[in-house]
Amino acid sequence: MLTNSEITLESDNKNIKTDGLYFIAVVFKYKWFVIVVTTIAVIVSVIASLQMDNWYQSTVSVVPPKSSGSMLAGALGNISSTLKDFGLNKLGGKGGGSYDFMVILKSRTLVDSTISKFNLHKVYDVPDTKKSIVRKILYANMDITREKDGNYTITFWDKDNHRAADMANNFVLLANRLAMKVFREEAEVNLSYLEQRIAYSDSTLNIIGDSLERFSRKNLLFSPEDQARSTSMALAELKSNEIQLEILYDFYSQNYGSEDPFTILHKNILDNTKDKLAKVQTSPGFAGNFSIEDASEVVIEYMRLYTEFETFSKVRAFLLPLYEQTKLDAVRSTQNLFVIDNAIPAEKKSRPKRSLIVLGALFGSLVFSIFLVVFFNSYRNFKKKYSEIKQHI
Repeated sequence: MLTNSEITLESDNKNIKTDGLYFIAVVFKYKWFVIVVTTIAVIVSVIASLQMDNWYQSTVSVVPPKSSGSMLAGALGNISSTLKDFGLNKLGGKGGGSYDFMVILKSRTLVDSTISKFNLHKVYDVPDTKKSIVRKILYANMDITREKDGNYTITFWDKDNHRAADMANNFVLLANRLAMKVFREEAEVNLSYLEQRIAYSDSTLNIIGDSLERFSRKNLLFSPEDQARSTSMALAELKSNEIQLEILYDFYSQNYGSEDPFTILHKNILDNTKDKLAKVQTSPGFAGNFSIEDASEVVIEYMRLYTEFETFSKVRAFLLPLYEQTKLDAVRSTQNLFVIDNAIPAEKKSRPKRSLIVLGALFGSLVFSIFLVVFFNSYRNFKKKYSEIKQHI
């Protein structure tokens, strides 16, 4: 059992050991250990950093074209604007009109082309069969960033400053070629679609045109507005004659009686006019090969065919310029990235940052050595006190 004086002494010792002064005293006691460990770590870091190869950074800055200039894109933009006016702007989905150019710049195709162009298997000392490893190394030594101003910066790191600049500049050329290939493939798909639509429009126009021609020939209807105007004027003339004859007949009938020769003559003329007017309204031939009573039905059918013909004519007129433009797009060479600043060989290394490595080793070893000193001193005290307590039990 521990006596009261021993317990008090033990409590005082605990207070001393938890004080900051105790920590400083321990470190000072083993200062040479801390100094030696830190010195060795610094020396090793200096030697290791000096053994590291210098890596050089080269950056090229490029911008995409302001607009594609495609008639198809412009036409779709106009259509979208029209749909927006009708409240249908959400029908097209939320996708944009074109892909982000980052899709091209970060493609595996460009990386593999760069690996082959500069024989990076040998540069990175990796077997040809380990292409995935070469890709990982290259991805770690390149950076593609889209700046807020709209330009792209393409950066490469390499042990050879000239090769780093060549890789950055060549990457832009490869990106333009790949983008051109994708652009042409897209144009060919659009071209095929437009050809199908134009062929469909042509065949539909031929069918509607033949139907309209047969309908016009059958009903003798070729210009509804002009024919309606002429028919209305002739019909008005007949009705006017009918009214005039009725007035003359009433005049002779009231003044000379119904048996008067002039009364009978005007009666016959009036009857003939009424018969002719009735025949005009119920029999075909006056306005066309149809009766006036059926004129509305005939005109409506004619206007339906004529509207369809005009509709597909306008569609064809809309498609033809797009088709011609797409044919040009499929064969022309279009530059997609314009260089603002070419990559040039760096005069100074970019990495490793030897001073940071040495400073990191200095502070890391210092903290680690102090931790070891405190840990082992605490462990030794613990064993000592454990032994003392064990002896008094």
